[in-house]
Amino acid sequence: LSQRHPPEIATYLRYARSLRFEECPDYTYVKNLFGELFEDRGFADDAVFDWTILAHQLVKDSEVSKGGDGRLRRELCTTC
Repeated sequence: LSQRHPPEIATYLRYARSLRFEECPDYTYVKNLFGELFEDRGFADDAVFDWTILAHQLVKDSEVSKGGDGRLRRELCTTC
């Protein structure tokens, strides 16, 4: 595995590969493995996800805005 990746990635891959098809994964083990890495790297659980930010930005960029009369209107593209 690349040296740029944390050792927890290799640990996870070894664990996943060791499971037999009919074996149930130990989700608590995996969650704790990555949870500890998350905290060690200084991240905070702010409940904001990349896909939420992206979706919000897309809506903000292309959504409706209020006109002077208070009704909703679509922004028109002036470059098209």
